[in-house]
Amino acid sequence: MIVGAGIAGLTAALCLRQSGHDVTILEQASAIQDIGAGIQLSPNALHVLNAIGIGDRLATKADIPAELSIRDFKSGTPLLTEKMGSRFNHRYGASYWHCHRADLIETLFNATQKAGIQILFNEKTESYEETPETTSIKTHAGKSFTADLLIGADGISSKIRATLLPNSIVDFTGQIAWRGLVPTERLQTQPPEGVSVWVGPGKHFVGYRLRQASLMNFIAVEERDEWTEENWMLLGDIEKLRTAFAGWDTPVQDILAACDDTYLWGLFDRPPPKTWHSSRAVLIGDACHPILPFMAQGAAMAIEDAYVLAASLENNTSIAAALKLFQQQRQKRVRSLYDISRRNAALYHASGTKAVARNFLFAGTRMFPRTLSFQLDRVYAYNVTA
Repeated sequence: MIVGAGIAGLTAALCLRQSGHDVTILEQASAIQDIGAGIQLSPNALHVLNAIGIGDRLATKADIPAELSIRDFKSGTPLLTEKMGSRFNHRYGASYWHCHRADLIETLFNATQKAGIQILFNEKTESYEETPETTSIKTHAGKSFTADLLIGADGISSKIRATLLPNSIVDFTGQIAWRGLVPTERLQTQPPEGVSVWVGPGKHFVGYRLRQASLMNFIAVEERDEWTEENWMLLGDIEKLRTAFAGWDTPVQDILAACDDTYLWGLFDRPPPKTWHSSRAVLIGDACHPILPFMAQGAAMAIEDAYVLAASLENNTSIAAALKLFQQQRQKRVRSLYDISRRNAALYHASGTKAVARNFLFAGTRMFPRTLSFQLDRVYAYNVTA
């Protein structure tokens, strides 16, 4: 039984079904849905999607960036560039894609239906109880479901985590993210090709194209002392966003001028816990280890989790042994990406002498490109399907 029909839950269901398990998903929403925004799928994630037969179905909806560029927030001068495209495919055995989150969710959902996986909507999970043989899940409506194993894939506000790890809380990181989409035909000037990251004091701005370059997706991050909203996401004020990034490079101004509305996220994370499971319940994805988006690896870690969990269950007759193996195989990997994402936050938002030091570091990387390749290899060369 999986709680949550997001990227983590749908991917886990497909991985488990491929291994021969009967799978049911409980989803609190009335239908599959996702906020319109872009998502980056790196080679380590695509290895899994290819292994479960999703890659070819999603390929026609994906854009392949030619390069990554990190730029000065005001002048737009490239501080660091890295070729992507076919180079990534050659180096890592898989490409790097940008796609609309809704397209990924729809592709995963359609695959679950083709595989005969049952998804029960309007089932909001409240808690669960374990016995030595089974897990009993209780819903808000008073229903009860029984399963051999419960997988908590219900996101950052996980009800499963609240029962499994009652003292585990997420922390506001002091940063917020504005997200939006703009039709590229409305832009006065075309932004640089590939994915661009403009970095400045206390802020950064990311832009890349989606759906055969018909849309420009952006994420604008700024530091904030507190987040007092009850919801972790809400409709943003586009004028406040434009004011926050006034004076930035021309493509940034152009994107924001053409944007009609935006969503605002409070960015939360939590160090990966020491315990990911009990005897018959386990956490994956953001329910277990939410990380900052500054390496674009949140979804990738959930996708990797799903595959490794299914493989662990397939290779062990005991659920307890499988869950122990799963945690052992994932903890170091996830902790590494958690730390990298945290460091990137400080790097992107540096000011004063720290910004000068950062730019000097980037200049050194341009002189010795293998240094950057080595750092990227730590993330993208990791293949859980090998």
